[in-house]
Amino acid sequence: MFFTGTDFRTSRCPFRFSAKIYFVISVARKAETGALFCICARMDCKKISDMQLVSELKSMISEEREILVAIVAYLSEVDRRDLHLELGFPSLFDFCVRELGYSEWEAISRIRAMRLVADVPMALDALAKGLLSLTVASRVQACFRREKAILVPAEEKEKIVASLFGKKIREADRVLATYFPSAPPQERRIALSDELTKLELVISRALLEKLEKVQQLRSHKNPSKRLDLLFEDLIDLGLWHWDPAHPRWNKKKRHDSLLMQ
Repeated sequence: MFFTGTDFRTSRCPFRFSAKIYFVISVARKAETGALFCICARMDCKKISDMQLVSELKSMISEEREILVAIVAYLSEVDRRDLHLELGFPSLFDFCVRELGYSEWEAISRIRAMRLVADVPMALDALAKGLLSLTVASRVQACFRREKAILVPAEEKEKIVASLFGKKIREADRVLATYFPSAPPQERRIALSDELTKLELVISRALLEKLEKVQQLRSHKNPSKRLDLLFEDLIDLGLWHWDPAHPRWNKKKRHDSLLMQ
């Protein structure tokens, strides 16, 4: 790899080397997203054997990790030099999105991985070896940042990162929850349009099981098991039972009074 062994801080001409770093990141970014396309352009995948196909995939995954590690290292140096500010971007995130062409999530995950490596250097080797995925690295760094007021010691950070080696995302989330227990987030209502609102809430496992049971019971009316349709049915039922202004409320009241006799 052309990234290997590069010492970012040996240059005596910051502007020229800054331009070099900017160029290499752009090349690496293109390599990261275009490696598969380039390989397929050279080779007709349909004509190779099964064993060769699997072998090529493994080789590309290894190269993908090397490129990711190189990008994390170079982004760290860009951040150290404030090169994104020199190029007119207010933040490293803005530089990654607007100049390098990353999506917002791609930029956030790589910047978080960069911050993690700065605090826990062994995380870089773990990323290169596939012991730590980019998503897990991003999530653990988000936890460290959330708990920055507590100042997690460096030794504790290394212990936490090591406990995540080889973990899938859900497994890692469970491990992180043991280290960083938190109160359930507040309910949120986000307006999407004049007619639509996004509702976010946290429910218990017991309530989730009840919800899934009602979904199953109403599947003949709601085959897709859409939650919005289910909630509408349940709310209509609640209004019928509890809202005196509901047109069917008096009928329901008379029915209940007969049952009480």
